[in-house]
Formats: sequence, C-alpha cells, structure tokens
Amino acid sequence: MDSANKTHRTSGHVFISYARNDGVGKEWAIRIQARLEGLGIPAWRDETDIEPAGVWPTEIATAIDNANALLCVLSNGVGESHWMAEEADYARTQGTPIIPLRVEANVEPLFGIRTLQCIDFTGADDDPWGRLVEWLDSSYRSPRRRIEVAYLQDLLYRHELEKVEKIYTPLPAEQVRHLSLARVLPESCMPVEFELLRALVDTRQGAEKQPFDDVLDALRQAPRLAVLGEPGAGKTFALRRIAAEQARQALEQPDVPVPIFVPLKEWIDANVPLHNFIAEHSGKLERHWSALLEEQRVYLLLDGLNELPTAQRKNKMQAIRELVNDKRLPVVVASCRRDDFVDELRLDLDTLDIRPLDPPRIHAFITRYLTVLDPQQGAERGETLFWHLAGGKGVQDAWRAWQAANGTFEQFWSVEDAEKDIPKIFEKIDWLQDFARRWAGIPVG
Repeated sequence: MDSANKTHRTSGHVFISYARNDGVGKEWAIRIQARLEGLGIPAWRDETDIEPAGVWPTEIATAIDNANALLCVLSNGVGESHWMAEEADYARTQGTPIIPLRVEANVEPLFGIRTLQCIDFTGADDDPWGRLVEWLDSSYRSPRRRIEVAYLQDLLYRHELEKVEKIYTPLPAEQVRHLSLARVLPESCMPVEFELLRALVDTRQGAEKQPFDDVLDALRQAPRLAVLGEPGAGKTFALRRIAAEQARQALEQPDVPVPIFVPLKEWIDANVPLHNFIAEHSGKLERHWSALLEEQRVYLLLDGLNELPTAQRKNKMQAIRELVNDKRLPVVVASCRRDDFVDELRLDLDTLDIRPLDPPRIHAFITRYLTVLDPQQGAERGETLFWHLAGGKGVQDAWRAWQAANGTFEQFWSVEDAEKDIPKIFEKIDWLQDFARRWAGIPVG
C-alpha cells in the first residue's frame, strides 16, 4: 500500500468488521472495501491497514475512534467471532455509528446491535449498495450527523427499545380535545386579562372525545398532548414505544425530529434549569441541543409530571409550560398520573386517557413478553399464566367450549348476555361454563 493511501485512512474512514475465520465474511469484507474505495470512500480493514509490527487491539481501537462508521458484516461465522462482538461494543460506547450488513440469509446480528436495521445483501433489499452509499454520503460524512446516529443507536440499545417494540400491545385510549379561550384565540391575541381568566373560563364544556384502539395512533397525530392514566396503565411504556418508532425514522431520514426521552423524576435539583436538564438527557447530543431546538428537530417526551418534587412543582411547572409553548418544538408529549393532572400540574393540552387493558390485550401482552424472554417455551408459559390470572381451569374450559361453538376470543370477554345476544353459541355451552365466563376477572392494577 502506498504511503499516501495509508495516510488518508488515519481518520474519516469506514471501519469494516467481519468474521476473520469465515471465508464468506472475509470475501465480502474485501469486496466491500474495494467497492467503497472505488467510489472514493476510505475503508479500513485489519489485513490492509495494520502494519506487520502493529499491536492489533490498540490499532483496532484507534481505527474505530477515528472512523465515521463501523460496517458489521453479518455472515454465518459471526457467532464465533469474539473480535466482532468486541468491536461492535467498543464502537457503540465510543459513539461510532454502526451499520449492520447481512451477507448470508437468516444470520442474527450480534447482541449489541440487534436493535439496528440491517442493509440486506441477500436479496431482501433491491439496491443494497446504493442504500449503503446513500447512508454514508448523507449521514456519516457530517460530524454532527454521526453524533445524531450514535445517539439514536444508543437510545435504542440503552433503553431496550427493541424489546419494547416486540412486547408492545396496543393500548386503548380516548383523546379529549378541550375547548378554551387559549384554543379559540391565538397566543399573539391573548391580552393579560385573558391569561388570568383562562383557567376560570375553561369549563371543559363541549370537549370533543375521540376513541383510539392504539395510543400510538393518537401520539402520531397530536403535536401537543398529555398522556394520562392510573399507575401501571402504560404511560411510560407508550412513550418509550413512540421513542423507538421515532428513533428508527430519524436514523433513516436525517431531517426527521430526534426523540429525547426525559424522566422528570430525575429532575431533583432546584438549581438546574429545565433546558440544561433536558440537554443532559440528550446524551451525545447534549452540545447540539440548542441547535436542534432552533432547527425544530426535537421530539420531546416528558415522562412523569406527577413525579416532580412537590416543593419544586410551582417553579418547575412554569418552566415546563414555557417549553410547551415554545414554537421551536414540533412535538411535546407529557405523561402524568390521571388524578394528579390538576391545579399546578395541569397543562393546557389535549389529553389522552389510557384505559385499562381488556383481557384479549392482557393475553397478547403476556404471551409476547414471555416469548421475547423465552422463545422456546414463552408462549406456553404465557397461556398458563393468563388463564391462572383469568380464574383458572374452569374459565379456560369455558373458553374451549366457547371456541368449539365458533365464538371468538373477543366475544368471550365482551358479551354480557350470550343467551340473548349470541343464542347459537349459547346453545352449545352449558350454564356452568357461561357462568364461569361471566364471572372471570383479571387484575390489571
């Protein structure tokens, strides 16, 4: 390798990680390097860029530190390569963006990068080379964008948002659009007297209610929203799920707002301003918080208004109200315990009230959750746990009889009078089974 070529790889290159003892992985690594360098994109690979006397661990760490991105070549040998696992883990902790490239079908990514979407060279993607080059050109040559990507990838990993996506069960909710002077008149037309009267005039009369089968549908539509519910109803879970969806969109599209999840229970220092606290929770994007705000690229998720320290609520809620009214924020979603969303904790926002899960959704959640933890036996364990919660063997036997009579799972839990509403099914079950069905109950609190 000539010295000039060697020099241009000391920084700003793409690091290629692959299973060195796997022929397919190595062949693809060589091919990828040649393709990228042919396009003028510097690529670093151990066999071509480590000097014969070089210390491999040190040089690899330095190369990852100076890389714009790490390409993780996923071949069948990936599971036996401890080097790849270490390189991916080091890249993630150092804030180097990672791009998984699947070159053999049905290969599972390494643990630390399972949350990341792969570019597939096995036929699933129409133009994987074009997609790879587009990602590199649009995202990773910009230092600021590299930091954004690293933050988003870390957000997906650190908060286990991939697991959240897998076990998420749609939460029923009802959105309420409140009518008040603040909604009738624009802020620029509100004199001081109206500001003072707003809380008194806002009687909540004529509020429009819109039911949603899935809280995510409402969150996607509303730029300003308060998510309300009882403890354990799923408020935080819903915010984490929407953070995952938004993070994936922001990874794919550089102009999409970046989700910043802020647990307000950790804002305990009265001397720390809200903007500083949010910036601290933007991880690797902390120094770019102000720039993101000016660019209107912050998707702000404030979790737990009711968890603010009681003695600090007045001042901190004033800061939150000012932030909610900041036009530079395209989206602000705040969550709060329903009974606490009054007086000083109440925001002048549409509210989304999360209702308790019904039995079919509880069944879906339990089975999904346990299947994620135990792919082999999780579904069976979920069934056992669900019917234990529902009332035991008698209720499960009633469901089997109901199912044999061509009744649906949703009907089993929702129909109050089967004899009147679904006589054809009622005729095929005995009264004890129907009694067990009607008296079944599942604790959700």
